[in-house]
Amino acid sequence: MKPSEASSLIRHLNDLDAKDLLTVLYMRVSMPEQRKRCNLKNRARALRRELRRRGIDWHASFTEVKTGTSLQDRPKLIEAIDAARTLQAENPNAHVAVVTDARNRFLRGQHYNGRASTDPPSAGQLRRLGALARGVVLATLRDPDASFGDVRSYETNIPTTLGEASGKKVGRPPEHPKEQRVSGWKKKRRERLLPEARRLHERGRSLRQIGRRFGVSFRTVANWLNREEKAS
Repeated sequence: MKPSEASSLIRHLNDLDAKDLLTVLYMRVSMPEQRKRCNLKNRARALRRELRRRGIDWHASFTEVKTGTSLQDRPKLIEAIDAARTLQAENPNAHVAVVTDARNRFLRGQHYNGRASTDPPSAGQLRRLGALARGVVLATLRDPDASFGDVRSYETNIPTTLGEASGKKVGRPPEHPKEQRVSGWKKKRRERLLPEARRLHERGRSLRQIGRRFGVSFRTVANWLNREEKAS
């Protein structure tokens, strides 16, 4: 997906004028377990908290547990869009948007399986989302073209922003295939994960944050980076 494809349909909240902006909130998680772990509740809380900080009001809120790869069974998303359309009709001089925190709450790539390191929706999926919205503005707190890693990091750290224990992860837990315990498996793991670990470290992520994401200790991440530095 080209960087402009998602943002041509989904607006970044930063690009909308908060003055005269009316919003309808939407939040989705994929699995019932995420609702039980309060992931759905906490993501919605974090979104409302950020809107309050920006002085933006919301007039309705919709949540659901549904897959993000399909639009065929998303009743609460449809209700959110309909509520925004009604709100716009009642306030013709205002700007109205359905808001969520990240693009993947509206739509994920159709082949996303929880283990992929990317989830771009296809052009066809985006067209179907546009047809569903029918002119209603869809907006996200995070940039709709944000990288998969940036969004995953945001999801993982939502409890910290809420003042809760950082170990309680809110987004879909990182899933990495278990390494076969044969000779050289640690080297293969390092070679597979090192590029992403380096990129996150360069973006200012701590060793502990990177380690939690990959399911290893922060010392292991430090060893990976130190080994690479010495080799270069």
